[in-house]
Amino acid sequence: MSQTCQRCGTDLTLSESTSAQYCYHCGLPQLTISAYTTHASDAAVDTPAGAEQSHSRSISGVHWRPAIRSAAIVACVGALLNLLAVRLVALSLLGFMWLLMTSIITIAFYLRGHRTWRMDTRVGLRLGVTVGLLQSVLLVALLAGSGFVLRYHLHAMGPFDALMTQNLEEAIAKMGNTPQLPPEVIGLYRSPEMRAAAMMVTAAILSIGLTLFCAVTGIVGGLLFASRRASRAA
Repeated sequence: MSQTCQRCGTDLTLSESTSAQYCYHCGLPQLTISAYTTHASDAAVDTPAGAEQSHSRSISGVHWRPAIRSAAIVACVGALLNLLAVRLVALSLLGFMWLLMTSIITIAFYLRGHRTWRMDTRVGLRLGVTVGLLQSVLLVALLAGSGFVLRYHLHAMGPFDALMTQNLEEAIAKMGNTPQLPPEVIGLYRSPEMRAAAMMVTAAILSIGLTLFCAVTGIVGGLLFASRRASRAA
């Protein structure tokens, strides 16, 4: 094997199998890489253990990159089903069932092809919270986008506005029985800002409830998958 200096090009071959570690002409150190080291590092990456270690995994035991990918897929499908169920009543049952099984479906996607990954109630909780947050954000974004299109492009928000007006007038009528109610409060309830605040509070409450529900079902799903794995190992 011949070797030349990278700086001056001097031939540094001492024999057929060895080369100089320093250039005797300019003194540049010569770095060599063992073929065994190269093949060993490639083999370590090609093994299943090396592939699993390549994913970002925290001390919690969750491989976050495939976890977020699985949660995003399930959340997108669930958000689209629930959005379409507003117009298509036939999809309401399917969207409701998907909502109930969101965390369990996410865990199934997460463990697909990775049976050695850790799974317990803590991992299930983290996956449930992740898919709950993603689905809440997607639902709010889709509802806001569809409301914008319906109001400003299709001009089809009349029934919704009538329903909100009716609910606000009923609330004002109930408060009207309270003595010495300032007129400014009644005017505030009839303002567009009050309607926007009511919708934002409703969206926040629904998002928190959905995230908590997915967290609970994630705990149940983690327990079920852990029990199933233990029964198979026995």
